[in-house]
Amino acid sequence: MCRAMLVVGVAALQLASFPVPFAWAAFVPLDNQSVCYSKSVAGAIQDPQTYSAAGLFNWDGLAISEADNSPTSFAGADFSVATGSTSDSCMYMAGEGSAAGGGSGYWNEGHGHARLLFLVNNTQQYTANVGITEKDLAGTEHLVELTDINTAIYWRHEAGMAIRSGRIAPGAYWLIGRTNYTQTTGGGRSTSFFAHFCMSPCIPIINQQPSDVVASPGSTIAVQVTAASSASGTPNDAQVVSTYQWRKNLQNLTNGGRISGVATAQLSITNAVAADSGLYDCVVTQGAIEEPSRQAKVRVQTATAVDPVLAVSDLRLAAPRPNPFTAGTRLEFELVRSGRVSLVITDALGRRVKELMPSTSIPPGRYAIDWDGTDKNGNRLAGGVYFVQLLANGSRRLQRAVLMGR
Repeated sequence: MCRAMLVVGVAALQLASFPVPFAWAAFVPLDNQSVCYSKSVAGAIQDPQTYSAAGLFNWDGLAISEADNSPTSFAGADFSVATGSTSDSCMYMAGEGSAAGGGSGYWNEGHGHARLLFLVNNTQQYTANVGITEKDLAGTEHLVELTDINTAIYWRHEAGMAIRSGRIAPGAYWLIGRTNYTQTTGGGRSTSFFAHFCMSPCIPIINQQPSDVVASPGSTIAVQVTAASSASGTPNDAQVVSTYQWRKNLQNLTNGGRISGVATAQLSITNAVAADSGLYDCVVTQGAIEEPSRQAKVRVQTATAVDPVLAVSDLRLAAPRPNPFTAGTRLEFELVRSGRVSLVITDALGRRVKELMPSTSIPPGRYAIDWDGTDKNGNRLAGGVYFVQLLANGSRRLQRAVLMGR
């Protein structure tokens, strides 16, 4: 048996008209797929089951049980994974499995993974209550971790209960939970994981984030931040001194060779080479507060280098609301990372009837555009089926829109 639960409690999201990105909320959840798979085997008997449901986040669970084809043998296993949100600034996840068996030749195993993908549009203070609770059934992997979009690890929790807190910079992140088990004798429950992650506004130390850099081989790369004189925002704290630590792919850098300024507001790399490409951020400290900057993408462009291509997974296009519509409908889309995108309307034969947004480079965020059912000349289109296409360097998302005749 495979159990799955998804609880949705995110408050309605108010979207500004394009091109202002969705910025007031602490986070924007991105994943909207979930799947759970369970398989049971007893001799020649096989009973696969698959469940899928729409939700805010991505999770999966797998439980497998096997037993000899004998009246005295039995085996059973299950796994449950849950994700959801408790407010417009908190989200949670949990996972646990169980198994039982008897007789001869039985075997059970299971695993659960929860992956919460979310955007942070401005610096936030976060607190994460995380827990790994050991139980009867052993396994090889039990963890909760916070990573960047490329799964570079900010922190990992592998045992007991703890509170993780700190500041998180603008960007896209994964909150990940994993556990697994195997069982060959007796029965019991697997080690479980839990995380409750909340964000709240704060006065940032960094008031100018580092920008992405495209450099030529042999040039000098300069990446910089600007820090406020006070983390509390009061003029009496002007004497507070900020300290800096630059990192590449979340690993601390040291001065030497072509690299200088790792403990200052500006990092410099001379005589740039392809190996200098990567993600650079700076941890700024004032007193007890440590605040990481956004990760700036540095790319040393060689003769064969090409601009990165947005993948289909980087794009989200919601169904028009309302649909069908008469006077107008709202089109909402999300971008996981910066890129050049366009939004067009085609008719049922694939002919372009209107370009709502020309090909434009925009930052990650959530956007909305209203369409009033007119063509490129402002004339109202005939009632019928039309298609909304979100395009980015060959990747495409498509939604159907039904315009009602007047």
